[in-house]
Amino acid sequence: MKRWTVLVVLFCLASGAVFALVDTATHDATLTVTEVAMLDLNSTALITLSTGTPATAGSPPPGATDNTKRLFYTAINGSGLTRKITVAASVASPAGTSLTVLATVAAGAGTGSTQNISTTTTADLVTGIVNVATGIGASDGAGLTYTFSVVNLANLVAGAIVTPSIIYTLTEDA
Repeated sequence: MKRWTVLVVLFCLASGAVFALVDTATHDATLTVTEVAMLDLNSTALITLSTGTPATAGSPPPGATDNTKRLFYTAINGSGLTRKITVAASVASPAGTSLTVLATVAAGAGTGSTQNISTTTTADLVTGIVNVATGIGASDGAGLTYTFSVVNLANLVAGAIVTPSIIYTLTEDA
């Protein structure tokens, strides 16, 4: 009986080896990282900035600020490259006034600056942008602070209204 049991076990093992044949197949896959340059604002709603009335006679009119806008961006750059965000106004500010924008940027998302956008000249607002996705939350991206101020009382014209479009562009850093 022991012999019979040993033979059955050996037969099963031999049969298992025959049935346990393995085969494989393979293929290649091409994996590509795509270059990305995307930019958006938390809101495209109009902001209104006006000179105010001085608190006392003889004082210059106060300016105004707005910090409700944020820039969100995603950048995937080529090897060794960085990006920048430029800013420009579509039309000049009213005579005697100045409009500036300050970009406050989180660590690792580039270097922010303050730029005068009173004219239509394009300026570098955020530079040195490496591969980054700033997020889209209420405190993500670059905070924008606009400051509208009087720079030359003699050139002011009461009732002057200008509505420039503020244009942001994400491009390769030179």
